[in-house]
Amino acid sequence: MPEGRRKRGLNSSLDDLLARQFQSRLAWYDQEAAEHAARIGTAQVRSGLNVELQDIMIAGIVVARDAKLATRNVKHFAGIAERLVNPWD
Repeated sequence: MPEGRRKRGLNSSLDDLLARQFQSRLAWYDQEAAEHAARIGTAQVRSGLNVELQDIMIAGIVVARDAKLATRNVKHFAGIAERLVNPWD
């Protein structure tokens, strides 16, 4: 959709909906998560791991929120192994 008043209105409506419906269940990628992601990504690169940026960002959010991450893809989250839960194990 091209930039304009309609697109801004739709984005604003979506933001409002998300805030009302899911605010307590969303974990945003904010400054704190970005700082954790940078440290995790640096450590993984130094270890020779090639992990996708999205996974590093998710790991940053998990650490920033002191949360657990349920994933089958434990290899990509080696930097936060103590926070992982593999529901398929």
